[in-house]
Order: sequence, then C-alpha cells, then structure tokens
Amino acid sequence: MARRSIVFLASLVLLHGCASGAAPSGAGSPVSPPSPTASTTSTATIVTVSPPAVTAQPSPTPAAPATSTTSQPAPTASTSQPTTALPIVASNKGVGAFKFGAAESAVLAGLTPALGKPKTRTSAGGCEGAGGSYNLYATFGSLELRFAAKDLKASSPRVLASWTIRTTKASDGKIALASNVPFGLTLAQLQAKYPGGGGLEHMGAWAANGYVIIPPETAGQPTLITAGDLDWCT
Repeated sequence: MARRSIVFLASLVLLHGCASGAAPSGAGSPVSPPSPTASTTSTATIVTVSPPAVTAQPSPTPAAPATSTTSQPAPTASTSQPTTALPIVASNKGVGAFKFGAAESAVLAGLTPALGKPKTRTSAGGCEGAGGSYNLYATFGSLELRFAAKDLKASSPRVLASWTIRTTKASDGKIALASNVPFGLTLAQLQAKYPGGGGLEHMGAWAANGYVIIPPETAGQPTLITAGDLDWCT
C-alpha cells in the first residue's frame, strides 16, 4: 500500500511538471527553441544627392521695339530767324543780326518782333547805282532800311542794301549806333579826323569808317548817318 502511494505521488509530481512547462526530472534534454534568425533589418544608409549644377543663363535680351515700316517725312530746314535782342545795332556791316545782302523777308521777319511793324513804301531808285531798281523802304522809328534787287530789276527778290538813321543820340534803347560810328562830331571835326573822307562836302557830308555822316548845322538837331549803298545822287 505504501508502495502504491509513492507511485501515485510520483505521478502527481510528473503531471505537475508537465503542466508548468518544466522538463520532467530525468527526462531527455529539453528541445531548444529554434534560434532566432539573423535580424533582417538593415541599417538605413542616408544617401545625399547633390542637386545638378545649374549653369548661369544669360539675362534675356529685351526684344527691340518694333519699328514702323511707314517712312517718316524728312525734317524740313529750320525757318527760325536769328534772335534779335535790343538794342538793334546798326553798323557798316548791316543791322542787328542781318548783314547787307540778307533777304528782305528774313530781315523784316527778324526785326518786326523787336521793333514793331514798320511803315513801308516803295519807290524807284533816284540815281546812279540805285537807278532803275524798285526799292522797298521800311521805317522802324529813327531807322530806315532800304531793300533793292541786286540786278536792279523790279521782278527780282530784294535784299538789304542800306540803312539810314536820323538821331540825336547814339542809342534810344531800341536802336543803337555801332561803336565805330564817329557820332557827335561837327563837319570840321570829321574833316580833321578823317582827311580821306571828302567828296561830299557840297552836301555837308563826310565819309568815315564806312559811314556817310551829315552832322547838324545847328546844335541839338539830328545827325543823319547812312551805311551801305547810297540811293541818292552825290
């Protein structure tokens, strides 16, 4: 009986070991669980990818503006007149910006804005060089301009031929005598200072520096001065 109890107890012990998963005592070596396989997780390799080199592109050239194929008219020659500042200077070369020989239309257009509209008259020449020409006289205050055709024909364009001033002073603010005009001298003084200017004594005139001058016989009266071609008989 005691033997049977020992066997029974041994069986219980064996059963208890199986239930707990422990290898029964005296049994063969426990089966080792399969070895874990080598990890398949690979270390991630970070690959840096450099961006492709960018080649600098030249700045785009702006397109040239389209040009019209319509032909443009050629620029016309300027018709502006020389600027005429006051006072207008009368010299043995001409008057103001205009030389002797300048076209009548140009002279009148240039002087009128500064001196006002002139009084005009026409007349045939009196004698010698002016004879047969058809003159235009334009008077601006104390200044009178004479325009005549170079070939003495009435049908030809007129040009500035001479000027005449009757004045008591060298400048009135609008019209002035050039500095080389021997103004303010008596006839006797002119004869003494310019001995080579004779030939017009019978008219009470004297030539000096390219001017013909008739001094007044009475003090305070105007002096007559002319430059250019004479249109009166000598």
